[in-house]
Amino acid sequence: MTQRRISPSRITYTIIILGLCRTQRADDAYRLFNIMKDTGCKPDFVTYNALLDGFCTLGRVDDALMFLNYFKKNGYVLDKQGCSSLIAGLFRARRFEDAQLWYQKMNEDNVETDVVLYTIMMKGLSEAGKVNDALMLLSEMTKRDIVPDNQCYNVLIKGFCDMGLLDMAKSLHLEISKNDCFLSNCTYAILICGMCKNGLVWEAQKIFDEMEKLGCYPSVFTFNALIDGLCKVGKLKKAQLLFCKMEIGRKPSLFLRLSQGANRVLDVTSLQNMVEQLCGSGLILKAYNMLTQLVDSGFAPDILTYNILINGFCRAGNINGAFKLFRELQLKGLSPDSVTYGILLMGVLLLKEMKMPLGCLMRC
Repeated sequence: MTQRRISPSRITYTIIILGLCRTQRADDAYRLFNIMKDTGCKPDFVTYNALLDGFCTLGRVDDALMFLNYFKKNGYVLDKQGCSSLIAGLFRARRFEDAQLWYQKMNEDNVETDVVLYTIMMKGLSEAGKVNDALMLLSEMTKRDIVPDNQCYNVLIKGFCDMGLLDMAKSLHLEISKNDCFLSNCTYAILICGMCKNGLVWEAQKIFDEMEKLGCYPSVFTFNALIDGLCKVGKLKKAQLLFCKMEIGRKPSLFLRLSQGANRVLDVTSLQNMVEQLCGSGLILKAYNMLTQLVDSGFAPDILTYNILINGFCRAGNINGAFKLFRELQLKGLSPDSVTYGILLMGVLLLKEMKMPLGCLMRC
């Protein structure tokens, strides 16, 4: 561009600065910002906000605050977007009190607030364990005629779930369920995960069933949370049925639309959870058969999944089965790692069958 004697405009510089910041190259963005000024091109609020957000995203909040003072000398006035970046950065840095002070200062300076900023505040306060303070912000929003969106409610529901205040979480869910536009896969996933973490698996199951009735389609994360919860309370048959439903899609009405747009929702984490729980219950062959069926259907387990199953065989005293699986994973194109060899060696030592297996390991 410059070789053709075309001078970049403010918009050109700002677009590149935005791009650099979004790819976590804030230092390069700041260098370009200085070049921009040296050429006589005056930055605008978009340019300043991009730089503030870039440094805050990288966790360099002190640098961002230093630049802010410099920007102000050049006529920059902090707006809601800049405040949002700074407050989010301070919360990410676990500087909760500083974040709240900036929010107070922003209100004192009559900086306009919006739903994005409120969501940032709610999330930060919830992560600091001040979920009741976050709930008070919801009331403040309505007083200011700012309509909370689904993300606002999700942040609060997660905060209550994390604190073990499940009745409050369910109460908020009931409040937003009255409004169809608030029906969200993410909301249900947060609730199901929260219920399972607190041992209320049957409550989680009810919420999962409610999703189906309302036409809200479960994501991989939702399936994972409930499968893991069922496994932890020893309900392996129910977990396996849910696992099969997830993989095969036996209810077309439930799987007609998938949140990720794929025709299969099974992921490696779900498989690992199932294999680990089956092995832990002594159902090694069942875990192996399930893995074989999935491989035959085109699914590709990773080395961690194989390691879990090899460990199961070793603990069950089936060292031959462990080595069979060891050879099988290599035929599938996977490379054993140090964990694989460690599991096999431990299995060999436990059975005191040193000669043959160690020879196998030496040849691999």
